[in-house]
Amino acid sequence: MKPITLSEIKPLMTPVQHFSDCYMISSIGALARSEEGRKILSKNIAHRKDGFRIRFQNLYERSRIFS
Repeated sequence: MKPITLSEIKPLMTPVQHFSDCYMISSIGALARSEEGRKILSKNIAHRKDGFRIRFQNLYERSRIFS
């Protein structure tokens, strides 16, 4: 899967709710506003045939995939 690009991350600074979780939307918006946050988004969001794959580690070091 191909990671999202900087040009795809920039619009996420003011995200529209394409995803169903409002906490995730606000987190993505906050991450998109900093250089380190954009690196995290690029590393954890990738293209899929039918959309995007979002993968973040939770507090217990397990990964959770949001499709």
